[in-house]
Amino acid sequence: MTTVAMHDAPRLTRHSTERQRQRGYRKEDLGLVLEVGTPAGNAVLLTDRDVNERVAECRRRISQLERLRGTAVILDGNTILSVYRARRHKARRLLRHRQGRGLGVPRPRVPRGLHELDEACCA
Repeated sequence: MTTVAMHDAPRLTRHSTERQRQRGYRKEDLGLVLEVGTPAGNAVLLTDRDVNERVAECRRRISQLERLRGTAVILDGNTILSVYRARRHKARRLLRHRQGRGLGVPRPRVPRGLHELDEACCA
């Protein structure tokens, strides 16, 4: 999308800081525009197309989350043993286990590489 990376975010001048406050923009707003907007010369413009694409991504993500609600993935270290849709009783038992009660075995850690699900587009 844009060439402005978040790790080398542009500095704000005194003038831009004043205008930002006067016009009701937050720093997070500017970061989002720079992240998903379209470069236009020496500016970045958040177009209708940019907004529609991002909203569609979020809707797909919401639909996926709703479809997967209640899914349990059983792990043994870094290995997925099983996957199923947990019924209420089983979900409660798994959650008790998370809190240190219940099944009596240490809670397996989520393996690296499966954290893409944490990259929420609407965060």
